[in-house]
Amino acid sequence: MATNNEVYRLLHLQSLTQLYSQVASGRMKKTRDSVLSSRTYLDELYAVFNQVRTNYADKVKKLSKSRSLTGKKSVTFLAHNGKTVACFISANTGLYGSLIREVFDQFLKEVRSGQVEATIIGKLGLSMFKTIMGDDYPVTYFDFPDDEIDKESLQKILIHLVPYEQIDVYYGQFITVFRQKPESFPLSSKVVTDEKALKDRISYIFEPSLEAVLQHFEKEIFATLFEQKVRENQLAKYASRVVAMEQANTRIDNEIGKATIRMRLEYHRVINRSQLNQLTSVLFRK
Repeated sequence: MATNNEVYRLLHLQSLTQLYSQVASGRMKKTRDSVLSSRTYLDELYAVFNQVRTNYADKVKKLSKSRSLTGKKSVTFLAHNGKTVACFISANTGLYGSLIREVFDQFLKEVRSGQVEATIIGKLGLSMFKTIMGDDYPVTYFDFPDDEIDKESLQKILIHLVPYEQIDVYYGQFITVFRQKPESFPLSSKVVTDEKALKDRISYIFEPSLEAVLQHFEKEIFATLFEQKVRENQLAKYASRVVAMEQANTRIDNEIGKATIRMRLEYHRVINRSQLNQLTSVLFRK
């Protein structure tokens, strides 16, 4: 039986979903252009970095030998531990639709392979992980705000990730307002030396030297690319929340309509019962 209180609660819940949607929409519009333009630039920059390493594979091998790296398939001037880490960028709260869960499922699949170490950013991701994998499964956790880039926290995360040979970053990617998808991005020190890559290579002239250029790339590009993935994830979360809140708002509208109909039917039943009682009383008097 529907009551005025039930309708009031639904209306109150609807106002909350509308508020969440408006806030997320504002943040999405504020960050969308900068994130998308940075995405294009950094994708091209990373492609150039890979072309440089591929084009000068032979020189890199000689350089590797001079640095006692004979037999290794990586080009790096930073100390790496030879391991792979899977890094899941999640959230601290919910109401982001299915996006966080979809990203988590991809992340969990790699972790369960047993070949990687797990790193999670965000309270919600840690809670999901412990629920499935248990409290004893080894994982490195970092807190991070949902709605801003905390440079100090970001630096701590980078310090943890940089020593790994390969970092697989799992995050949500914005496609359109109505579509976001789980995505992964590999950051690796491995050199691509397959025949197709060598055939399609572009020649470069290095100044002051190949070593100096690669060293600068490796130190600077990783931090920039990782921060971009964090921003991508925030944008995707904003869009996902807008969609989730609009869907919730539609469902609440339907429930309000149903509750209103039930309330009116109950009101008419009460009126009819009262009238029937009055008629019965009159008949008995006669």
